[in-house]
Amino acid sequence: MPVRPEATRGSTTPDPPPSLPRRPWADVHDRAASLPPAPRPTTYGGPPPANEWRLLVIRAVLCVVGPIIFFIVWEIFFASGDERDPLEPGPPRGSVVATISVGKGAGAIALGSGAVWVANGDDGTVSRIDPSSNKVVATIRVGRRPGGIAVDGSTAWVSNFEDATVSRIDTTTNTVTATLQVGTVPSDVALGEGAVWVGGLPLSRIDPRTNKVTRFQGVHVSSVATSPGAVWVARNEGAVVLRLDTSTGKTAASIPLEGIHSDLIVSHGSVWVTSPDGSASRLDAANGVVTATVSVGVSSRVVRSDDRAIWLDGYPVSRIDRSTNVVSKPLGEDGAAGLAIDHGALWVTLGDEVRRIDPGRLEP
Repeated sequence: MPVRPEATRGSTTPDPPPSLPRRPWADVHDRAASLPPAPRPTTYGGPPPANEWRLLVIRAVLCVVGPIIFFIVWEIFFASGDERDPLEPGPPRGSVVATISVGKGAGAIALGSGAVWVANGDDGTVSRIDPSSNKVVATIRVGRRPGGIAVDGSTAWVSNFEDATVSRIDTTTNTVTATLQVGTVPSDVALGEGAVWVGGLPLSRIDPRTNKVTRFQGVHVSSVATSPGAVWVARNEGAVVLRLDTSTGKTAASIPLEGIHSDLIVSHGSVWVTSPDGSASRLDAANGVVTATVSVGVSSRVVRSDDRAIWLDGYPVSRIDRSTNVVSKPLGEDGAAGLAIDHGALWVTLGDEVRRIDPGRLEP
């Protein structure tokens, strides 16, 4: 048993208490006390400070306005002009002046009486467009499947394929004044030599003064055109182009051509004939000699001419320079169901629309 030491004799100061051993966790406590205070925890769910609100607003505005500014700069500095987009072949940029919705299945198109007339094959109507406003001002009900159309003075003539009729429209009132029975499957309508000529089975002649219809039996034609003193027709039976006497309908000249012929037109002393295989032949109207054959678009039809060229609808639209017989594609690879040129514009139909195109912005 340990012996407790006795106090030193004569001393008044007590002995110090014995030292206790340090516990193991004491050092840990001391080190923790010397560390800096911990950061305050972040609280969520409260409103952000005012400066953060401003940053959020600025970011939102940039997300909305940024793309708009980029688009404007692109259009001004990079996308201006009439160059064609190589990824979207079609009319040169800026050449389409207006796109006008008409009836269903817009096809043949004609100009006259200060208006543009469009035959809508799928709904049996004709749309009248005012070229000064590029708007449809009248829709006229005709027969079933209207195809050919021609305008002369105050009258528009429309052939109705499924009805085997021709509708006569008074352009001053936009009303049908007569429906005349003609040959079956009527196609083109041509004006000239004091009459209205309608292709079909057979060829029909209408006297506009009396509405009398004369059918030339045995003359089955797919297309018809007129020139002074003559009527020209394309006849698929026998693959010939015929020049007919305007009073009797008898053949005055027969010009053999290979293949099937879809359309023809007479312009500046030449007869132009197209074939569905994509070729066009040029004949001398005086002697019937073929002077040129060129390659054009598939299903092309000779439909109009201007001072320098022959225009063909089809896929694509083609233009033939009369002086050189060179073929170009002014609308790129775009096609058309119908085409007309006047009023300082090229008018083409496709689907349920009419496009008005500025020819001055097209490639030569």
